[in-house]
Amino acid sequence: MKQGLLYERPRPVAKSWHADWSVRNAGDFGFARELSAAPLAAVEFAIAGRDHPIVFVEGDTGVSPLALLGLAEKENLAVDANGRWTGGYIPAFVRRYPFVLAKDSEKDSYTLCIDEASPACNTDGEGQPLFGSDGQPSDYLNRQLSLAREWERVRAATQAFCERLVDLDLLTKQRVSVTDGKGRTSLAGGFSAVDRERLMGLSDEALGELTRAGQLEAIFAHLASLHGLEALGRKLDRARDEAGAA
Repeated sequence: MKQGLLYERPRPVAKSWHADWSVRNAGDFGFARELSAAPLAAVEFAIAGRDHPIVFVEGDTGVSPLALLGLAEKENLAVDANGRWTGGYIPAFVRRYPFVLAKDSEKDSYTLCIDEASPACNTDGEGQPLFGSDGQPSDYLNRQLSLAREWERVRAATQAFCERLVDLDLLTKQRVSVTDGKGRTSLAGGFSAVDRERLMGLSDEALGELTRAGQLEAIFAHLASLHGLEALGRKLDRARDEAGAA
C-alpha cells in the first residue's frame, strides 16, 4: 500500500527556503490515486466506517487500523480519473497532505515538513501562502501544523487501542473474496478484524474497561464498516466497466 510513497521529497518547512511558496487547494487528489488503504485514527472510525471498510494490519510498529480504499495494489476506488475524491469521507492522513510531522529522535521533538514534489506546491502565488509578507507563518500554515499535531496525538491513542485489542486476543486474520456483476473475482487479504465471538466472550470487567475508555464504540464501528466490502466490490465493478468503455 502506497502510504509512505505519498511523500516523495519531504523537507522541513523553513522561511529561508519556503518564504514565497504556496499550496493550491483545488481538490485534486490525484496524489492518492495509488493509495489502496489509508491509516486511520480510532476517533475517525464512526464517520469513516460509513464509507470505508476498516481493517487492521500488522507492521514494524505493531497493529494499525486502515481504511480500505481498494481491493488491489495501487488501486484507490475513492479517486476518479480526474483526481476527484468520490469516496465520501476523506481520512485525516490524506487531508493533511502535503504536510507531515517528522520526529527528531535526538531532540524528542517534531518538525513540520512539506512534500516539495507535490503538484500543489508552487512559487506562483496560487493558493494558500506558507508565510505572510511580514515573514511570519500564515494562518494556513498554522492550521496545517495544528492538524499534523492533532494527528500525532490521536495516533498515539489509537496505538494504545490496538495494543488493547492484541492483549485481549480479539483480532483474527481475514481474507475477502469479492465477485463483481460479471463474475470477476478480486481477493483482499493480509489484514485482521475483530472476532465477534471472542468479543462477546469477554468478561464483564474487560467489556466495562473497553466501554469506559470509549474503545467498545470504536470496535462496533469497525465491525459495522465491514459490510462496506460489498459496496467496495460494486465500485470495482463500475471502475472496470468505465475502464473498458474508455
